Amino acid sequence: GRNLTTFGVLRGSIKGVGSGAGLTNLNILNATTIGENSYLGLFAYVEDGASIENLTISGTLSATTSAKYIGLICGENRGTLSNLSVSLLNDYTNRSESLSITSQENVYVGVIAGLSSGTISNSNGKGLVSVKDIFYVSNSGALLDGDLGIYVGGVVGYNSGTVSLDDTKYSVNAERDFTFTGKIQTFNTKALGGVAGINVGSLNGLKVSGSLVALLNANNVGDNVGGIVGLNAFSQSGTGGTIQNCITRAYVEAGNYVGAIAGKNTYSIGSGTGTEAISGTIENNIVQLCYNGTLNYLIYAKTGTYAYTFAGDDTLESLSATNKAYYYSEYPENEPIRPILYMNDSGTREYKLGSFEFSEESIEVDVINSTLLAGDDVVSYMFYYSAENS
Repeated sequence: GRNLTTFGVLRGSIKGVGSGAGLTNLNILNATTIGENSYLGLFAYVEDGASIENLTISGTLSATTSAKYIGLICGENRGTLSNLSVSLLNDYTNRSESLSITSQENVYVGVIAGLSSGTISNSNGKGLVSVKDIFYVSNSGALLDGDLGIYVGGVVGYNSGTVSLDDTKYSVNAERDFTFTGKIQTFNTKALGGVAGINVGSLNGLKVSGSLVALLNANNVGDNVGGIVGLNAFSQSGTGGTIQNCITRAYVEAGNYVGAIAGKNTYSIGSGTGTEAISGTIENNIVQLCYNGTLNYLIYAKTGTYAYTFAGDDTLESLSATNKAYYYSEYPENEPIRPILYMNDSGTREYKLGSFEFSEESIEVDVINSTLLAGDDVVSYMFYYSAENS
């Protein structure tokens, strides 16, 4: 690999020519400080008006760092990143290649960029981000106080700009062209999402697959995990984000506030009688999750009760009016045609449902042995799992 120190500001354009254009095996070890901020990435930040396009990039984010903005491409994106295919090559063996954060400030981590107020888009039919093994991000010394902490996304840590795909170039089921595919584990962090840890911008036409798990610390802290975003509203911006026309099939797990699309879609500002709730917009999205004979590929709250289909704080499942969820024994080659609804509670495990489209057929689930008792003709399942005391 190429051991690098973060370059400064990109103010021009980098454009790959030909299908093989790219940068491979990058290993960004040392951060660069500009002004009061510290950046870890190939570039500290991409300036407004600058661009990187048509490149295949691979490398690792493996360091102990106090940087505030962290991404393989750049710490911060203010410009345009388009038609990129980025592979994170971290080796998870004994967590030998992991990202350890020591900063005492808010920290934003994404495979592409830590912070983005610019544009990230693909129209080349290729996947945007893939993780080879497991991307492990740990808080080894940062503060967790109020909003202060670490926010992690599969694409960007904090998005106030736009992330989009031209969905006419992408199939529904081919994982090779997903926006994000892979596994992320975090420890002692504030929020985790398959695309963004925090979104107060626009996410449109994206696809996410894989596993997103927030491990709990000694105080059982490790909340706000969503298949697409951890938090879809945030106090520091005073606004909510927009998530539209996306597909997710990611397993999501945290202590509390877990959803297939967002960990939370609302955020409270102020206190007492001056408290104001801000909300994001989640509409026209599809959740595709899988029950494969074991309790995997679902929505799991380890210590709390806030695990709901679309957003962890959508306790009334009101988002079912504008979004759809489908669950399968295995992912179909084509669009789902026969979703089936499981409607019963059993034992200590609780199955919760929104107002979805479904047939009148039903299936039984042996909760203890985690096996399906339905006939061979059952091809899809439509329920989700919130675990308490399990």
